[in-house]
Amino acid sequence: MTYIKQTVISNTSPLISFLEIIPDGNKIMKALFEKVLIPEGVIEELTEKTGLTHEEYLKNHDIFDLIEVHLIPVNSSVPEIGKLDKGESQAISLAIRENLILIIDEKKGRKVGEINAGCTIERTAEQLVKACNNGIITSTSAAGHLHLLRANKRLGDNVLNMFLAQLP
Repeated sequence: MTYIKQTVISNTSPLISFLEIIPDGNKIMKALFEKVLIPEGVIEELTEKTGLTHEEYLKNHDIFDLIEVHLIPVNSSVPEIGKLDKGESQAISLAIRENLILIIDEKKGRKVGEINAGCTIERTAEQLVKACNNGIITSTSAAGHLHLLRANKRLGDNVLNMFLAQLP
């Protein structure tokens, strides 16, 4: 069976994981996703400490053609959305508007997105399992990437073990 690429929404943390921690994470993203939509707040968070323009950042990570940046106001009707940072709140608002899967790792953001806004939520770790299950990366690579995310404090031991158990 052929894997059908999806268009998704991403918060900042998954992009940091794929682009700055996981070796060749940009290639995994390109194999998994048709497009990744992000709000302006996410690209601002990604570039704020780099000194790079938004375009330079995307080109340096070889994802310029994969990412679409969207201007979107925060959907203030979602309970507790105001307690999140700009990138998270805009990503949830974009996921509501576009009715697409939101990839977000932070617990508070996942709760607001899923419970308060009704979004379909996935984590970075799930994307690695999905990549493995669809022959994009090997089980050994997926496990290594999950351990690397744990070493970089991107996921805890319980989450690591939960996703390691899902690998073939």
